[in-house]
Amino acid sequence: MKKATISWTSPVVRELGEVFDPATELLHMEVHLSADGGVNFGLLDNVVFPQESLPQADLIPGEWIFRLIAVDVDNEPSAPVDTSVQVLSAPGGPTNIQIVLN
Repeated sequence: MKKATISWTSPVVRELGEVFDPATELLHMEVHLSADGGVNFGLLDNVVFPQESLPQADLIPGEWIFRLIAVDVDNEPSAPVDTSVQVLSAPGGPTNIQIVLN
């Protein structure tokens, strides 16, 4: 298992280019996680600015997709942004072990 911390930079512009001040206009950042290739997502937390990271508990081997959505004070969500991480399993054990007595 691996521990992961996801971090981001809060938006400073709106989708149409207007200036956006995360200190006064960002309600929270929704952080979601999927373990099934993005078919289903579960909400991990709503993170309030100025925090821009979230530690995550142990992740078992597999592909994990994190989804972030910025929500403004008018409760308008941004388009979701996804990023993934591959957690590899431990190596297999040694094989062809031989013991020779002399």
